[in-house]
Amino acid sequence: MTPRRNVFVAEFMIDFNGTAAARRAGYSAHSAARYARQLLGMPEVARAIEERMAAEEGAVRAHIRPRAGRACRDRVQRHPPLRHGR
Repeated sequence: MTPRRNVFVAEFMIDFNGTAAARRAGYSAHSAARYARQLLGMPEVARAIEERMAAEEGAVRAHIRPRAGRACRDRVQRHPPLRHGR
């Protein structure tokens, strides 16, 4: 994949806006929408986006899951559930 297409993929991952990503990747503002459609239709670009999305999803899960579990345990310890009748 060309360096410019790699930049497009990286820019696309910011906001998932193909036209804006094409402009930020250096394509002309006048033809950015057309280039975005072409780029997103290319199998190698689509595959790169899918791979990045999968990698970011895995990173988010690895970062959030332990913290979420810890936050839930801390909350339960600070605020135990109410028991009926007491």
